[in-house]
Amino acid sequence: MNGLDIEKMRDEIKTIIAVVTARDPFLGSLLRRTWIYLAEDDKQVAWTDGIAIYVTPRLLEFKPAERVFVLMHEAMHIVLKHPSRAVGIVKEKGVEPFVVNVVADLKVHQYLEPPLSMRGRVVYADDDDVTLFGVVVSDWKSKSIEEIVDELTRNVNGGNIAGHQSYQVGKENEDLDYDGSMSKGKRDEGKALNTGDKEDLGESSVEERIARKLIEAYSFAKAIGRLPGYAEEVIKPLLGGKTDWRKWLRYYLNGFKKCRRTWGRANRKMPIYPGRIEYGLGDVVVMLDTSGSMSSHELAEILGEILSLASCSRIFVYQWDTRVTKVDVLKSRADIDCFTKGFKVRGRGGTLIKDALRRVIDKHRREIIIIASDWMIGDLNDSEVEEMLRRNSSRIIALTTNRVPPKYLKSIRVGE
Repeated sequence: MNGLDIEKMRDEIKTIIAVVTARDPFLGSLLRRTWIYLAEDDKQVAWTDGIAIYVTPRLLEFKPAERVFVLMHEAMHIVLKHPSRAVGIVKEKGVEPFVVNVVADLKVHQYLEPPLSMRGRVVYADDDDVTLFGVVVSDWKSKSIEEIVDELTRNVNGGNIAGHQSYQVGKENEDLDYDGSMSKGKRDEGKALNTGDKEDLGESSVEERIARKLIEAYSFAKAIGRLPGYAEEVIKPLLGGKTDWRKWLRYYLNGFKKCRRTWGRANRKMPIYPGRIEYGLGDVVVMLDTSGSMSSHELAEILGEILSLASCSRIFVYQWDTRVTKVDVLKSRADIDCFTKGFKVRGRGGTLIKDALRRVIDKHRREIIIIASDWMIGDLNDSEVEEMLRRNSSRIIALTTNRVPPKYLKSIRVGE
């Protein structure tokens, strides 16, 4: 392509990203920070290696709505970490990458509905059951790509999926560059259609970079009140097991920050939205289970993270076992250091939350409540306790070192 054609493609990508940002700020924020390169290929339209996106001139053959969907589709592959997961599946199961690609596309379309004009050209299913390579996969929406591929290899011609008559259908839609072969030599900054994060040009961990982008895209969409319904479902299972618990605490707390939107202040990252003035978190309440499930070091990190995000706000620490035993008010790092050094387990052989929770909710009607516990709580199934937790779930963060807190709470496992 000549210089004018490249500029035309850049303008088109800029328009697409603006449309995606207006429609889905989560994916739009991710796309704005993703390197998108022009690549020459007679067969493919677009693909991703898990960190960048590559598009060919064939994209312009599609209708405007279809072009938007193509970029959203590739972005969702990045969100779901399909290229890196494909590496493990291909190695473990011995299947060809195309099979994994088909399943990955199906999972992408679980969250992104293709335009009607593309339904016959992509892998898409409305029903709970779907037929792939002659195999009926039941309840596919609840299964991972790993589980679906495993089911296919066990049920197609003794695992010979390539021998199935439908194998070659849609090969031109293969868009997962799981081993870097499709993208090799194509990261030419001169052909960059969108400039992503400079860090993506380095050798640092892809997992870490993607995790950071997803958390920040999530926080952005949530802050402007435009978080898509699928975001919570797809992001937490993928990040929760490998991402530092401190990052989860940080992004949950950032979501509580008080702010005001104003057109009088430019939004540097997203010009189509008004700017934001932040006022901090306000006061934060920490309910600390004194059963000894959390170390003083972990406690210091938790309180320090809260203080750094809370500006000049106060942290109310309620120590409890079967009732509240002590209340401290922390206003500075020195207060935190003094508190953690003097902290001692005062448990009396049982853990009941009802009285402590009732006192905290009555006293602090608007503040964020962080419950730090091993969640081995004797009255957790009490109807009054459940009612209080559910009614205040929008402002509660549950930190756990052992059992899983109730599913309706935002929860973080400390120590992983």
